[in-house]
Amino acid sequence: MRRPKIRRKKYFIISVLFVSLLAGVLVFKDRKTSHCVQCRSMQNALQWRLGFWHTASIPLSPRNTEVRRSHLYDDFFQSDHQHEWQFSQGSPYYTMGLSVWGGCAIGSGRHSHPFCQTYELDPSFREFIRSELASGRLDLKTIHQICRLTEWRDEKQPLSPKEAQLRELADELVYDRDW
Repeated sequence: MRRPKIRRKKYFIISVLFVSLLAGVLVFKDRKTSHCVQCRSMQNALQWRLGFWHTASIPLSPRNTEVRRSHLYDDFFQSDHQHEWQFSQGSPYYTMGLSVWGGCAIGSGRHSHPFCQTYELDPSFREFIRSELASGRLDLKTIHQICRLTEWRDEKQPLSPKEAQLRELADELVYDRDW
């Protein structure tokens, strides 16, 4: 009589271990990061999924989206600004989303002009740009146009005179001034 109970207990334990192992392999946290092409704010979207990344998977949780406003947004864009999100990077995290990074997908949204990168990272550059704006040497429209420039561009495509002028000004602000 005792043997069937022990056998059932073994099957149960083996089944639980198998399902746990399978869940550790097939359940992952999917992260997709996007940047606004205008104000460079960042959006992270996280979702638990079951399956394989970039093939078949089903959602296990609702998508949780958080937006981190940029300094550019805080300083130069109105509160009614409509973000234009462009995919930057995506990654799965396996072993129940806790430990194993599972790869990377890269998008063009990660490319911004060094003007934007410097503005986000350097408080003295932010102060310099604010002083240029206050003095009238720089205007809000020009800042918005510079923010739309990307770091990389197709060299086969000729620059329009307006884009060449904007790139020259942005480069001058970042590289040629002692701020």
